[in-house]
Amino acid sequence: MTIYFEVALISGKRARLSAELDTSVDKLRKKAQKLLCAGRGCLLSSSGGILGGGMSVSQAGLQKGDI
Repeated sequence: MTIYFEVALISGKRARLSAELDTSVDKLRKKAQKLLCAGRGCLLSSSGGILGGGMSVSQAGLQKGDI
């Protein structure tokens, strides 16, 4: 199942991403970096928690529309 996310930088720049539930958070992060032309960083959940790169989108508890 494909779900969609919006990734936002502190600068306000945003990108919309899609991923399967078994996609790793690290792969999602790299995709966001490429789309936003950003350096290495970490992804945070909508509640502000750091998302570990080794877990899947499903394991991280990400849901459709999370920013």
